[in-house]
Amino acid sequence: MAQGKRVDWTKYTQVSDLKINMDYYYNNIQEGNANECWPWTGPKHRQGYGMMGYIHKHNKSKTMNVAHRLVKMVELGRELTRNEFVVHSCSNPLCVNPNHLILGDAY
Repeated sequence: MAQGKRVDWTKYTQVSDLKINMDYYYNNIQEGNANECWPWTGPKHRQGYGMMGYIHKHNKSKTMNVAHRLVKMVELGRELTRNEFVVHSCSNPLCVNPNHLILGDAY
């Protein structure tokens, strides 16, 4: 974190060892009905995926990750391993509807 910059920790929710700003999280999801894609409206990766940062609880370092992966972490209440992948059943890289996100692995 930048020196001298204070973080409002009241906006953050702990998910496993991660702290996620849930106000920012929900403000960037355009929620629809359960069957529709819910597009991420925040920052985007050059490959078309939504992006969001989170803070590691222990060392306070900020990390960026794809939004659909973060949505799955919030849904499961834990951090995903490197061998766990989140796949879109709808093939829409901006979709963050948990009903469209499937957890798989590299094996």
